[in-house]
Amino acid sequence: MRTLWLSLFLSAALGAIPNQSSAGETRAAQILDRFEHANQWRDHVMI
Repeated sequence: MRTLWLSLFLSAALGAIPNQSSAGETRAAQILDRFEHANQWRDHVMI
């Protein structure tokens, strides 16, 4: 019974790791995209 719970825990833990890394990469891509296109919406210059 103990090995069953251990195997379920390990499979759940290993299954969650790729989802977290892909979510982090997606968030990083959004931030970089915002930086690249930040000046697109500015039509004036502050003095």
